[in-house]
Amino acid sequence: MRLVNAVKRRLTTRAVVAGLLMAAACSPAGAAFELRAVDARAVALCAEALTPLRGIALPERPGGTEWQVAVSSGGPHGLSGVSAQAVRVAGSGQRGGLRAALGRLGSPLYEERSIGLGVSWSPDSETWLLCDVRGLNLRAAGHDVWTGAIDIAVCTVVLGRLAAGVSIENAGRSRLLSSDLPVVHVLGFRLCTDRATFVAGTEIEAGFDPATSLGCEVVVTDRLTGRFGLGFDPARAAAGFGVVVAGTDVDAAWQWHPLLGVSTRVSVSRSF
Repeated sequence: MRLVNAVKRRLTTRAVVAGLLMAAACSPAGAAFELRAVDARAVALCAEALTPLRGIALPERPGGTEWQVAVSSGGPHGLSGVSAQAVRVAGSGQRGGLRAALGRLGSPLYEERSIGLGVSWSPDSETWLLCDVRGLNLRAAGHDVWTGAIDIAVCTVVLGRLAAGVSIENAGRSRLLSSDLPVVHVLGFRLCTDRATFVAGTEIEAGFDPATSLGCEVVVTDRLTGRFGLGFDPARAAAGFGVVVAGTDVDAAWQWHPLLGVSTRVSVSRSF
């Protein structure tokens, strides 16, 4: 969510654009530029940083054959005229999976777009490896530039119900407008019980304090799930729910930032 900082000084010629860039960089619900394809579930758990770890924040562990389509939309922390959208398609089988994602965050003065493809492979029933290739586009202050990035991750079951994972975003150290894009390391954990799932993660980026998050998802009924999350640096609190309607998952989330206000996110997904 801090990716825009690396190019902020080069792209902004007006104070209004600079302010929007800073707000977008602080908005985990609108981090489309990082192709995290953030949905309402991740926002409610404050687990946006864990999205690259599909086995942690958004379980995608191979097992059976399944395709899932998810569409998300929201407003990043109450910024007027700014909206964020993401579309994600994922398929998994016994030994691996494929996925594609599109993201957008923008206003009339500023727009981020992203497109990516990913593959996962499971050498055994306890471990899976993931790799994403992303295309990133930024339009602001008369600039229209593209770059690419590669992310890698590994997730494994540690002690039965406990899973752990680590990811490296921008592992190839891509650049944009002669500036280095940040390399971000993420460490995440997931603990499952019969009625609840707990997630925790830490995002590490050079020049910043580690950003930590905690989240809990509780199964209330077969058709209703409640979610809560806390984030630290920046401080955030979140809540949300998910319902199943005619075989379709509908999720909603709200996240509160002490300076930027409320961010909303709604997602609709269906498995085939």
